[in-house]
Amino acid sequence: MKHLAIYQTETGRVIGTFSADIVPDPESGYAYIEYDTAIDPRDWIVADGRLVPSDAATPALIFYTFNQWVDLFPLGEQVAIVTATMSDPMAKLIYDRAQSASGSIDPKDPRTQEGVGYLVEKGYVSKATADRIAGL
Repeated sequence: MKHLAIYQTETGRVIGTFSADIVPDPESGYAYIEYDTAIDPRDWIVADGRLVPSDAATPALIFYTFNQWVDLFPLGEQVAIVTATMSDPMAKLIYDRAQSASGSIDPKDPRTQEGVGYLVEKGYVSKATADRIAGL
């Protein structure tokens, strides 16, 4: 059994660990590197084919799965967004794009900010929630 750190090939950012004999296909945009179980490689990066601690001066990139993203909104706002998807095509597009981006939703991405801004403008989400999310 191998102990592997899975990382995004584009950024080198380690996103998790697992132990297995079956490994991800590099074509998926993810690769793996073996690591010593005496360390916890989460929040490390892969650079030049080596697993190294990430630079403390560089803030860790934060990406959310769809469920983690939805959980950032209070329950009432979650219901408002889902209800809006039934009659507001833009809300439906924002919701569907968030679902399809699951695992890579970046609160700093301008598209994410624009989507949240629209939800605020329409009254589905409060400005306080948007400000809290913008600060992540």
